[in-house]
Amino acid sequence: MGWPLFRKTGVKRRVIKHRKSNEELKTISDKFPKKFNDYFDPFLGKGEMFFYLKIIEDSPANSFLSDSSPEIILTYKDLRDDFLGFIEDLGHAKGKYMYDASLLLECHEVLQDACISQKDFRTICPEDSDLVFCKPPRLKGLRAKEIYIDLLKKAEDWTNLGAYVVIVADNDKYIKKLFLDWTQEEISKKEILISM
Repeated sequence: MGWPLFRKTGVKRRVIKHRKSNEELKTISDKFPKKFNDYFDPFLGKGEMFFYLKIIEDSPANSFLSDSSPEIILTYKDLRDDFLGFIEDLGHAKGKYMYDASLLLECHEVLQDACISQKDFRTICPEDSDLVFCKPPRLKGLRAKEIYIDLLKKAEDWTNLGAYVVIVADNDKYIKKLFLDWTQEEISKKEILISM
């Protein structure tokens, strides 16, 4: 089973079928607690984990999806709130987008109960027994370091509130050292799974 995702091509985004296999996503979701309250995804991007959890595992009940990109959030809101208009807009793009209408319809349906907002990850407010899943975008240099330093601080705050935190990060020496006190597992040559 697949679902639409976003792929960055310059400034534009394309709707495509998922690249990650369900097995890879299952490997990550196996690190989640068996029971949790609300689901937070503050780096929504492609939404791979959200769609996997909703479509394959039929959870979570309450989802709070956010991203700092206004384009990503507007796209998800359009897909959720105006499916026919969304499909019509894709049709006007003439070859710029690839999509599977049945998969988009399934995504439209699972997004109905999701709270979708444009916000920075630093502003989310999980509570006890909530799950926070973070997969920051791939960044380089000083910007990447700033994001991961802030993410570590927020992740510590969230765990102190009783939330579960799972992070998929670049397999990078700096990130590994920064999250030294956290459980780390290599999930590919490019990515590590960090959890507390």
